[in-house]
Amino acid sequence: MNINVRPEVGTPVVNATPRSALVDEPIAISVANLAPEAPVTISSRLVDDAGHAWSASVVFRSDASGRVDVARDAPEPGGSYEGVEPMGLVWSLRPDVEGAGNPMLFRQRLDPLELRIEVATDAGASSATLERRSVAADVRRVEVRDRGLVGTFFDRPSPAPALVVLGGSGGGITEPLAAIFASRGFAALALGYFAAPGLPDELKDIPLEYFETAFHWLGEQRSVRGGRVGVVGASRGGELALLLGATFPRVGAVVSYAPSALVYGGLGRSGRAIGPAWLYRGEPVPWFRSTRPPVPLPTTTPKGGISLTPGFLAGLEEREAVEPALIPVERIKGPILLVSGDDDQMWPSSRYASMVMSRLRERGHPFADRHLAYPGCGHLVNFPYVPTTVDFSKHPITGDVFAYGGTPRGQARAREDSWPKVLAFLREALA
Repeated sequence: MNINVRPEVGTPVVNATPRSALVDEPIAISVANLAPEAPVTISSRLVDDAGHAWSASVVFRSDASGRVDVARDAPEPGGSYEGVEPMGLVWSLRPDVEGAGNPMLFRQRLDPLELRIEVATDAGASSATLERRSVAADVRRVEVRDRGLVGTFFDRPSPAPALVVLGGSGGGITEPLAAIFASRGFAALALGYFAAPGLPDELKDIPLEYFETAFHWLGEQRSVRGGRVGVVGASRGGELALLLGATFPRVGAVVSYAPSALVYGGLGRSGRAIGPAWLYRGEPVPWFRSTRPPVPLPTTTPKGGISLTPGFLAGLEEREAVEPALIPVERIKGPILLVSGDDDQMWPSSRYASMVMSRLRERGHPFADRHLAYPGCGHLVNFPYVPTTVDFSKHPITGDVFAYGGTPRGQARAREDSWPKVLAFLREALA
C-alpha cells in the first residue's frame, strides 16, 4: 500500500517548471510548505561547455501562507539580483572563478545544460534540476563541407524559410544561434568564414562570392521553402549581413545585431587592421581607412576590459574616410531589423544603427525598417535566458581583453524583448 506522507511544515517544496525546455523559454520557480514570514535562500547553478561553474543566490522572505513565487516576489537586498525578476536566477548567474566566464564561448556544444535550483531554510533543503535544451528534438544537424563552404545546417522535417547565421570578429561557426532559429521554424545555416578548419585564420580578403555560393546551396535543399534567404549577423557579422543584403538581391531580409554603418578593414591576430576584410569580383570592398595616426587603445573601463568605442567614435569625425566606407544599405531588397545597445563598448552600434536608418530614409528605402535600441545594453544580444553578467573577456582572435558594456539587467531585458520581435520579423519577411 502506497502512503503519501506530507512533508513537515517548514521543509521546503520546490516547484520549477518546465523540467525540460528550449533555452529561450522562461521557467517558473516557486517554493511552498514554508514557515510564514521566514527567510529562504534560493540558488541556481550550472556548468558551461568549458567546465566552469556558474551560480547565483538570493534570499526571499515567505508570505503569510508560507510560499515564495520568484515571478511575484522581490528578494532581500544583497543577493545576485534585486527587484521582481522571473528569470533573475538565470541571467544573474556568474562564473565561480573570476575570469573563467567568456560569454562568447559559453555555449559551443548543443547537448542540454542542467540548471540546478536549490532551496534552503532553517528547517531543511530541497532541489530541482531543469534541462535547458539548445535544439528541438525534430531538428536535424548536418555538417556542410561542400563547394568550399564550411558550416552547419539545421533543418526541420517540413520545408521552412532559409537563414544564414554569421558570427562576428571571433570567427568560427555560430551553431547555438542557428540551432535555436531552426527550433523556431527556420532552416538555418551557421556559416563560418574565418577561424574555422578549412578557412582563413584571419578576417582578411574574404570573397563575398563565398556567401553567394551558400545562398545557392540553400536554394537546392529540399527542406528550404522560398527563393529568398534571410541573413542574421552580429558585430562584424552584422556589418557583413548588411553588406551581403546590399550586394545580392537574393537576400530577402537582414537582421543585424550590434551593427555597423561602415565597412571596416581586416582583423589579424595582432589586433590591427591588415588590409581589406571583404573582396567582391576580385576587388577590395571600400573600407574605412583612417588618415590620422593610430589612436592608442583606451585604458580599461571601471568594470574591466578595454573599450574600443571611443576610438570608433573619433573615426567618425574623419568624413573623408567615412564616406567611401558607408554600406549602401538602400540597395537591400527586403526589410531590415537592427538591434543595438546604448552602452556598447566594442563599437558604437546604436550610433551606427541610427546612421543606417537615416540613410534608408534619405534614400527612400521602400520597407518599414526597424531599429530596436535598448538602454543599459552592451554588445552581446541575441536569444534570451542566458547569463548576462560578464562585462569583459579575452578576444579569441587578438587575445586582448575587451569590454562589452551594458548591465546584467539591461542585457537581459534587451534579449527578452528583442527575441520574439526578431522571430516575428523574419517569419513575416520570409513568408
